Amino acid sequence: MNTKEIIIWTSEPDYEEYRTVMEEDMPYAGEEERKAWFFAANERCLAFQQSEMKQQLGMPILILKEEEDGWYQGAGIIESGDLADCFALPNDRKGSCTWLLDLRGDLCLRIADGAEEQRYIYRLQRPDLSPCGFLSAESFGTSVRLHRSELAACTLRVGDAVARVYGLELPPDPQAGISLKWTAGRGAAAAPK
Repeated sequence: MNTKEIIIWTSEPDYEEYRTVMEEDMPYAGEEERKAWFFAANERCLAFQQSEMKQQLGMPILILKEEEDGWYQGAGIIESGDLADCFALPNDRKGSCTWLLDLRGDLCLRIADGAEEQRYIYRLQRPDLSPCGFLSAESFGTSVRLHRSELAACTLRVGDAVARVYGLELPPDPQAGISLKWTAGRGAAAAPK
């Protein structure tokens, strides 16, 4: 079972970790040539990861930005519902990008720029929640703000699909047994089944 974050791909792999292997594999090359080959191979690895992840999840994928104290803000949607599209590098990124499976089993994109870090998670709307209109593809946007307990009650982890590709076992989603209780004026509230 997963007891730590599992890195799927990073834009800034640690060359020092592979230095000895690179020197053995490319003794004829200088240090700069080995580094250039190493980072080019890493970019090819991203393309390979995308081809491995090519599978339709059957509904749009929600992208949520992690905020403080367990809150998540709507940040975008992948209309195609294709798992591989989760691994597209953001056009406006500054800093390094790392896709990983976090300790909760979520597929997460971490963008780090110096001391500042942003985290995004990828989720699917639970198909058994047809009245959950505030998460529909048509209405989803930056106005959606959910707490972790609400998020887990009305969405599914995309990380489970990634884990199946790699044959990994993830911990169960801690909120999977929670259903939504509809309350007047507030929308959905997490309530035990």
